[in-house]
Amino acid sequence: KPLFKNVIWAVDAYPENTLIHERVGTYLKGLEKHQKFQVHPVYVLSPGEIQSVAATLDAQWFKSLEQNARKSLDKVLKKTRFSQLAAPTVLLNPVTAIRESVRILVEHAKKIQADLIVVGTHGRKGFSRMFLGSFAETLLLHSNVPVLILNPKEKTPPKITQILFPT
Repeated sequence: KPLFKNVIWAVDAYPENTLIHERVGTYLKGLEKHQKFQVHPVYVLSPGEIQSVAATLDAQWFKSLEQNARKSLDKVLKKTRFSQLAAPTVLLNPVTAIRESVRILVEHAKKIQADLIVVGTHGRKGFSRMFLGSFAETLLLHSNVPVLILNPKEKTPPKITQILFPT
């Protein structure tokens, strides 16, 4: 019986995160060698990512942001070649809280019956981490769907034979 059928790749669709995209993509391809599953790329767009503190947003402005997010997501995915890649999804979070973005992602994961959420991390420390927060850490703390966090600074093993899920 396959361990995974549906895997969400929580993509941070900014071009400056190329190393994170490459590491996560390589890791998922390594898993895919052992088992076939569908990769669901998902990006959660929130106004907090563009440094906006507006309480209400114009619908047309948000639509424009969503279109730009989709273009960024498409650029990331052009570099990956998965045998089963679902259409990318952009989820809209109208508030700036990371926790709300996590809630929206987990809700989507349940909706598509995801077996795993894979997310890359910047691996920030100290002052920058304190102010920028951590989507990956918040996801790990609040998700009831298993989460795999990948640090781009770590090397991907050539062969993945075991995964430990602490419960």
